[in-house]
Amino acid sequence: MISSPVTKFPVAKILVCVAEGAASDHAVRAAAMLATASGAKVDLLHVVEPILAPSRRYMTVTGPDISHTHAENVQARLREHLAREFASVRLNGKPVEQALETAIGAPSRVVLERSAHYDLVFVGESGRRKQLDFGGLARALFAHCTTPLWIQVDAPRAVERILAPTDLSPKSLEVLQRAVAFAKPLGAKVTALHCFVAPEIFAGPEGAAAIPSPTYTIDSLREAEQRDFAKTMDEFDWRGVAHEVVFAQDDPARRILASQDNFDLIVLGSHGQSALLASVLGSVAWRVLRMAHTGMLLVRTPGGYALGS
Repeated sequence: MISSPVTKFPVAKILVCVAEGAASDHAVRAAAMLATASGAKVDLLHVVEPILAPSRRYMTVTGPDISHTHAENVQARLREHLAREFASVRLNGKPVEQALETAIGAPSRVVLERSAHYDLVFVGESGRRKQLDFGGLARALFAHCTTPLWIQVDAPRAVERILAPTDLSPKSLEVLQRAVAFAKPLGAKVTALHCFVAPEIFAGPEGAAAIPSPTYTIDSLREAEQRDFAKTMDEFDWRGVAHEVVFAQDDPARRILASQDNFDLIVLGSHGQSALLASVLGSVAWRVLRMAHTGMLLVRTPGGYALGS
């Protein structure tokens, strides 16, 4: 039986990174839904950069008071927005806006420090496409946060179906085990997906496309890999969680994106420790993260695994 240490579940403490405007609304709602199902405590956090010099808006305010006045104004706007958008939702038994804290400092540093005290961190649209290439909070979290990250860029659904791609490496199977541990208290079903990619082992002339392997070679490799996948899944410790296994000959990122509407959450591994996000996430995870609209859970696996790396 293949088993591995599971992450700490059920989730007890959730941190949601809140942006100004509506960019993080889907993340707030997803966190609220998960908290209702798990009983977790949810904290909302918005971080404002300190203001180091007077501006027209704060001409009558001086020194450190400028930053505090600005933070109070931002918090008031955010709480008004949350009260309007989540009037019927409760977090920790109270109105959503009461769960919001506004802190002053460098957003990346503050959130990374806070995240160490939580079991799960949520980010929304501002945490994905717009900041991936140019730094900011998202980049810092993807590269350095050791707490699992949930990215929610579209309207969330109750988590009933989880997709967990695997390449059968030990770290990949650890990510699958984390997906199973996450699914168990929610009563969700896990689908393990393994994609066989036909090799191109014959190089053409310089500058020309690679020549595909002969059909008989591809068939033999595919059949061997499919047997290995079936055997590994038979021996895997599913911990009583409903599951299915899918083997496909396809590009992994393309298959994941094509299948995403059949799932409520995609669980992917990342290994961190790199300034290049494609290296942090692995090429497949990177492509999925940039293009998917289904909720994604990134699980850090220090020491060398990310899907597609």
